[in-house]
Amino acid sequence: MKDNDLSASLTRRYWVLSDVVFVSRETVVTKKSGWFGKETSIETITVPDMAVLSLLWRFSERMGVRMELVFLGEHAVGAPGMWDLLERTAANPFTDWHAIEKYDQILRDIPFRPDLMGIIASPIDSARFGGRGLTIANLH
Repeated sequence: MKDNDLSASLTRRYWVLSDVVFVSRETVVTKKSGWFGKETSIETITVPDMAVLSLLWRFSERMGVRMELVFLGEHAVGAPGMWDLLERTAANPFTDWHAIEKYDQILRDIPFRPDLMGIIASPIDSARFGGRGLTIANLH
């Protein structure tokens, strides 16, 4: 800020793909059926990985950057529900989220986003983003 005027400098940000933050876990669910019967089934639920969230908090604090979550592909459909789940935990390091259907949309935007310092993805997906692709292992 200069002379009480807002700064026009870019806010450095990193995008984190949702498949890095959320993991699928199988749980056994027991439901009552009839008077004495019980039905057990195995359900797959998607939950946030607290170790990854902690690492992202420390990274954003150390680097002074903004972290944004990107729901990509199949996660884009359930993005609002997954964001609410993340908000209920006390460890949400993200300031915003985006729902994007295909990788191509991100690849088209990268050259025009000088504020986007990197995209944190799984090791396989990070290679798609060239020099801006990072993995959790790169953040240590």
